[in-house]
Amino acid sequence: MKKILFFLLLSSYSFAQSSQENIERIARNYFESNYVQNNFKDPYSYELKKIWSEPITKEENMRNSINSADLVANNKNIPKSMREDWKKKRDSLTDEYSKLSTEEGKAIVGYRVYFDTYAANSYGNKVLGKYKLLVDTVGKTIGAVESIE
Repeated sequence: MKKILFFLLLSSYSFAQSSQENIERIARNYFESNYVQNNFKDPYSYELKKIWSEPITKEENMRNSINSADLVANNKNIPKSMREDWKKKRDSLTDEYSKLSTEEGKAIVGYRVYFDTYAANSYGNKVLGKYKLLVDTVGKTIGAVESIE
């Protein structure tokens, strides 16, 4: 009975989070159906050279959020009232980060998926393009595709 319950618990957890290969497949489908079709000069010349991903941990995600909030809080071009709000947000994130345990910090919250592609430019020459897409653990894209370089 314990084995059956353990299997059910394990299988329900695996449905909630996709594997890294599934994340890459989902990201590739999104990239090819949305970004390539809408943004490439000649989408029919598109070739995927390489795709890879790296996990984003909760600790890394929180550090990035703290750094972003700090940048906004210290930007003199933003109104003072907004900067004060961002300082409060930064302080609350810093407090939350300090309470984060090692195990919680190592939890994967998303993936950065990278694409190396070849496609024809306006002159018909094949050009190497490098792109990045953020995807959460269930396969939902976060933000837009970014060009790297």
